[in-house]
Amino acid sequence: LTALVTAVLLLVVILALYLSVFHNQTQIATILITSMANMVIFPWMYFCSGGSYSSMPIWFVMGLIFTWLILKGPICYVMYALNLAAMIGCIIIGIRYPELIVELPAGFMEKDIIQSIVVVSCIIGVIFKYQTHVYEQQKKKIMEQDEQLHIANQATSQFLANMSHEIRTPINGIIGMDTMLLKNCDTCSVEDIREYAKNIQSAGQTLLSIINDILDISKIESGKME
Repeated sequence: LTALVTAVLLLVVILALYLSVFHNQTQIATILITSMANMVIFPWMYFCSGGSYSSMPIWFVMGLIFTWLILKGPICYVMYALNLAAMIGCIIIGIRYPELIVELPAGFMEKDIIQSIVVVSCIIGVIFKYQTHVYEQQKKKIMEQDEQLHIANQATSQFLANMSHEIRTPINGIIGMDTMLLKNCDTCSVEDIREYAKNIQSAGQTLLSIINDILDISKIESGKME
């Protein structure tokens, strides 16, 4: 009977991990496994496997630790309180009504304890491995995002530095050509005036293009441009 209950518990653990990993239903999986284990399977094992004179205290402790490990937020405290109440209730009922507890056969206690230690340690080990895997994946993702953000900031800073230099060139061209035009307007021929005007127009178009690029960068960073 103990082996059967252990098998059922392992199936519940596998089902919960399946829901969590492949269907991203972590919250449902964790509530399922904690409630099923601590409120159904463990009390059943407690009364059918020797009560406190068996390996059940190990399973109860594992269930309570399991609740803290895999649940988050207010539901963690709620489920822990319910699981703790179920464990205390089992112990109190077992003490007051010992006839409800099925005693273990002679010589079976050692096997039961060894089996429970092996299974419980494996379950907790799998949980820790899974939690570590999730943590490493999240850490890796955050580091990649930080690296991308750093590269983007560097690119933006480099772009603005280049633009500040590039803007000076057409502005100096516009001011220089305009100064030459005003200075020599009395003596310049029509061709000279047209040449100055073309240079001013070219520099103005270049300046406008640079400013448009800067405005586009600003729109992208503010989320106003797809």
